[in-house]
Formats: sequence, structure tokens, C-alpha cells
Amino acid sequence: MSKEIVFITSNENKFREAENLINPLGFKLIQKNPGYPEIQTSSLEEVVRYGIKYLKDRLDIFFMEDSGLFIKSLNNFPGVYSKYVFTTIGNEGILKLMEKTENRNAVFRTVIGFYDG
Repeated sequence: MSKEIVFITSNENKFREAENLINPLGFKLIQKNPGYPEIQTSSLEEVVRYGIKYLKDRLDIFFMEDSGLFIKSLNNFPGVYSKYVFTTIGNEGILKLMEKTENRNAVFRTVIGFYDG
């Protein structure tokens, strides 16, 4: 019998991607979206730590992640606010912010937090 691990996400595509990686290892990945407050901070790590702390008394074994695009010339904007920025101004808005910028270096970061009781 497979051990179940809960992935906290509302994003079906993220869940399917994780499921394809984890299920072959002998685990059964379960998607849950219990809802929790996401704190406003500039740190992916703080967002994940807070989420785990908030949910640890409700679930046994779970993980969650937070990701963001950090654009060097925009002082690492949108960073932790990537989802909000892309749903409001989209790629076109980001490109407009960068139109006078030659340096288009960016990194996409993901922080994963795992809780096992």
C-alpha cells in the first residue's frame, strides 16, 4: 500500500506535474486546498514557513511550495507577487516595465516545505 502525501495547492497543473514525479516512487500524492492566509512578505521562504506552521495541526504529512520570477533590472520584481502581477498586468505589462532595460536577466525560484509530523 502506498504512503499518502498531501500537496497543498489549488493549481491543478502543478499537482499533475508533482504527481508524475512522486507516484512512481511508491507514494500516492493527494491534492488538497484547505485555504490558508498567505502573508505579504518579500521572501518565498517566509510564505512557505508560515503556511506550514498554519496547517501543521490539521494535516499529518504534506508539502507546499511557493514560486516567483525575480527580474534583476526590476529589483527582483515581481518575486513573491508573480501570480498576482501576471493575473493583473500579464506578460505585456512586465515587458512594458522593462522596455528601456537592456539587462533582462531573471531567475525563477521555487521553495518547497515538507512537514511529516
